[in-house]
Amino acid sequence: MPSSLGVRNIGVARVSVAILIVVTLVTATMILQLDQSPETPPRELPARIEYTSHSPILINNNSDFVEMASLEGWNGTGSAVFPYKITDYDIDGSTARASIYIGNTTAHFLVTGCYLHGTYHATMNSGIYLCNVTNGVIAESNCSNNFYGIELGPSSHNNIIRNNTCINNWHGIILYSDSNNNTLMNNNCLLSSMRGIVITFSNDNVVSKNNCSCNYNDGIFIYYSINMIIADNICNDNGIGITIGGNNQSIRNNFCCRNLEGIQSGTTFSLFIGNNVSENQDNGLNFSSGAHSNDVENNVFYINLGYGISNLPGATNNRIWNNSFIKNNGSTTVYDPSHIQAYDGGTDNWWNSSGGYGNYWSDWTTPDANFDGIVDKPYNLTAGVGPMDYYPRTTPAPPIPEPSILILAGIMIVAFVMVGRTRKKP
Repeated sequence: MPSSLGVRNIGVARVSVAILIVVTLVTATMILQLDQSPETPPRELPARIEYTSHSPILINNNSDFVEMASLEGWNGTGSAVFPYKITDYDIDGSTARASIYIGNTTAHFLVTGCYLHGTYHATMNSGIYLCNVTNGVIAESNCSNNFYGIELGPSSHNNIIRNNTCINNWHGIILYSDSNNNTLMNNNCLLSSMRGIVITFSNDNVVSKNNCSCNYNDGIFIYYSINMIIADNICNDNGIGITIGGNNQSIRNNFCCRNLEGIQSGTTFSLFIGNNVSENQDNGLNFSSGAHSNDVENNVFYINLGYGISNLPGATNNRIWNNSFIKNNGSTTVYDPSHIQAYDGGTDNWWNSSGGYGNYWSDWTTPDANFDGIVDKPYNLTAGVGPMDYYPRTTPAPPIPEPSILILAGIMIVAFVMVGRTRKKP
């Protein structure tokens, strides 16, 4: 039989571990919330590099790469296996099509830590231009004060553009004409005269964790492209946060705040999930004519001066459910037909799931006589007879914990159980 002291120690151990679980989960949640705040400042710019002045670089095939790498000492590491690395150059491209032009190559290469500038004087000139290129990486470079900061196309595939600074360009980064399977990640595309990131007529690209803020027109602009992933980007203080067209898009976990309009979409068969669309001067999400068969769920539409969501005539068969609409279109805590939080001028759109779950509307939270979490009367979306949310929620849609927190919780609970079992042994 264990002593009373041993029993007390077991109890103390269990309480201690339980407290540790709670503290860990709360701390992790706070970190995630801070990381996802719409006030998140621009991601850190690259540290100051001691550049070496260099004339514009022109590479037009794999043979040029071999020759120039030998002359310039570019050998290793761009990988597969260790081809070419171009690094730490200051290149004024005012006399060339681009500070660095690489075309018609399949060799692996890395351009990193360069300052590529000076091409703003000429239309379509670029800090770096990849044309018909695969296997390239552009990283940790400053591509500012150009017409295009970074340009890919036509037919540039399987390239990575990451951790670059593109400030004060016409467009920060542009992909076009069948440039597919590229990854754009952790870039700062700020203060563009037109757009932060532009992708046209290109498919299967990933645009993730970029800061596309303070651009004159769009933070991110996608046109006639399919199978895109647009995730975890900050698109604040632009003309439009994200403009997206095409098919089969995944638009998730983006912040689109304080723009003239949050998201403008003409997409079909696309998913909008987990986005924070707040404090925009017009609509949060605007589905234009032709937008159909999209799923909009678990988004927050907060204090947009226009509607949280607007379906224009011709927007059809979109399902909008489990979102939170809070104080949009001048609404208060009391429903006012002249200040409805969303508008549906399209046809055959659904504002609840087939399972009976609608959206949370901050001006329509009662009555709920049977306490099932669903308001007993539908929310009218046209200030008259027309589309309705038939199952409005009484409380905001609960956030879905990040997988990392779920895994952490599982580990801690298992540890708690194992501690208990171990200490029970004589």
